[in-house]
Amino acid sequence: MKIQSFGLSLAATSLTVLAIGLLPSGCRPKDPYQRTDLSGKITLDGVPVDSGEIILIPDKERGNSGPAVVAPITQGTYRSMAPNGPVAGPAVAQIYGYASPRVSKSSDGVPALVIDSYEVQIEIPEKKGVVDFELTKDQIKKK
Repeated sequence: MKIQSFGLSLAATSLTVLAIGLLPSGCRPKDPYQRTDLSGKITLDGVPVDSGEIILIPDKERGNSGPAVVAPITQGTYRSMAPNGPVAGPAVAQIYGYASPRVSKSSDGVPALVIDSYEVQIEIPEKKGVVDFELTKDQIKKK
């Protein structure tokens, strides 16, 4: 009798766990935006930007809409992946970058800000893509 009870209890528990596991995926609202994977390199005068962040903003002026995405820059690279990745299409990339603390620090010991809100228009591909930013000091001063 205990074996049957245990088997029934195990089956009921398994079905309950399965139902709970499937429930959240079916109840989530579908993201209306076409998101994608995007990665790339960010250099300043040929040197990888040590750290920072890149903000990928759909460009409304060029007919795109959706949420902005922030991706960290680590040792000169960034990566943002679907399903929370950037929206495909015209976008504005806004870059903030810091120098390596081994190379340059501000007076308070914080790594020096070497790229302060540099903006450039880009095209984010519909499928997984790579967009590199090879920036120069002269280029970022002009913006």
